[in-house]
Amino acid sequence: MTDYQPLTSIAVIGHVDHGKSTLMGRFLYEIGAVDPRVMKKNEADAEGLGMSSWKWAYVLDAFPEEKEKGKTMDIAFRRFAINGRSFVLIDNPGHRDFTKNTIAGLSTADACILVISAGRGEIEAGLEPGDEITPSGQTLEHTLIASVLGIKDVIVAVNKMDSANYSEKRFNTCKQILIDFLKKIQSPWIKNLDAIPFIPISGLMGDNLVTKSEKMPWYSGPTLKEAIAKISIPEDLSDKSLRLVVYDAYQEPGMGLVGYGRIISGKIKTNDRVIVSPGLNKATVKTLWDDEKEITEARCGIDVNFLLKGSAEEDIRRGAVVGHISDPPPFKPRVQVRLLYLGLHPLVLGNLTILHAGSDHVEAEVEAILKIYRQNPKYKNTPREINGKKIMIFTDEVASVILQTKSPIVIEKQADVPKLGRVILRKKGRVIAAAIVEEILE
Repeated sequence: MTDYQPLTSIAVIGHVDHGKSTLMGRFLYEIGAVDPRVMKKNEADAEGLGMSSWKWAYVLDAFPEEKEKGKTMDIAFRRFAINGRSFVLIDNPGHRDFTKNTIAGLSTADACILVISAGRGEIEAGLEPGDEITPSGQTLEHTLIASVLGIKDVIVAVNKMDSANYSEKRFNTCKQILIDFLKKIQSPWIKNLDAIPFIPISGLMGDNLVTKSEKMPWYSGPTLKEAIAKISIPEDLSDKSLRLVVYDAYQEPGMGLVGYGRIISGKIKTNDRVIVSPGLNKATVKTLWDDEKEITEARCGIDVNFLLKGSAEEDIRRGAVVGHISDPPPFKPRVQVRLLYLGLHPLVLGNLTILHAGSDHVEAEVEAILKIYRQNPKYKNTPREINGKKIMIFTDEVASVILQTKSPIVIEKQADVPKLGRVILRKKGRVIAAAIVEEILE
């Protein structure tokens, strides 16, 4: 491929109703990435439902139910370019019921835009820690997930500034609330806070998206477009083993089942012999598309549509990982991870959790607690061993544990394939742990 150009993937995250889809829909329109005819249809659809302001969100909310409810339910992908550089936007759901989809969207992202609302009480609601009855805010969960999945480039969009009368005081309050939260959870982002742009924005009115807003003369930082243009170019891992993470699969009339996903390492060519893990079936790569253009080769950093021929075709689904037959993606039943535990109650041997890796998730059991590296002083004198065996971990502790998965899932060592070597554990709809994979066990 002589015209190879990597795509930088940007995940958009934040609490429900903080305006993510409206913000990014208008941004895409402002930079010329939306056909005016499509925009006219969106406008008519929104007015037909009596919600004309939803027209911007419709750029990304494609499903009828999303349009009717004004709620993003699944991840959406949209390509655009700035100064000749290519990006793919991943719009993620903000509602807690769809967090599993958000994790899938974040799993292969190179950067993220965290959208928080300047509206009264809204950032506070997004960071609500929750309890047994009240769910935690999704700003809290998304920020935690993104920072522990290794996403280093982050832009904070303080949205709905129009609802706060473009107040510098409210902007600074929102900024400080988020910084205090990042420090509280010991996010890796706090090591480089000065490099994180906090941008006061109104997605609805278009302020500070592409051009400087005259309504906020007190702000001298970059626009959203300028901040995106400065995102780091991701490392090229084309010389590593092929790992193509599948986001979706769909039936194409006259062709068969077509997969769509991102190459996070290695390269793939037509006629390559591949395997779709977790599974043992094999196939041949028949066709590749970059966007709608047919190509013969794709490499790390590219989102591709692909058509396979062979028994592995039936294994294509969200969460699957494509690799070469000579070096297949592993799906062993046991993994050793080093985790930071964040649950409300102790994590005990035998507990079942939902393990998220890449764009997949399965049930997993805590088989063994090997070592506790950081102990919570609050539980210093609490018995936690029986016959010399550690049986529990408390909140804010760091430990190495062995997890046994109940269904096949592709997981790699973090040192080998970082984006498949960082995992999230959830229970009862909450994130309870973030972990890196130390070893793959038999």
